[in-house]
Amino acid sequence: MKIPLKLELLVKLMELSGLLEKTGSGYKLTKRGVVEVYKSVVNYIVEIPVKLTSVFTSLDQNR
Repeated sequence: MKIPLKLELLVKLMELSGLLEKTGSGYKLTKRGVVEVYKSVVNYIVEIPVKLTSVFTSLDQNR
C-alpha cells in the first residue's frame, strides 16, 4: 500500500525528531513520542470546556 507523500514526510520528520522509531513491522512511539501525544490529548480535552464557555457567554450577551 502506497502512503501519501505528506504522511510519509510527517512520519520521517517524527522519526528524525525522536518521536517514532521504525520496527520490523512498522513504527512505534518512543517515550518522548508518548509524552508529546499525551500533551496534545490533554490540550484538546482542556480546550473543549473553554470553547463551550466562550459560546455560552456570547449567547448570553446577545440576549
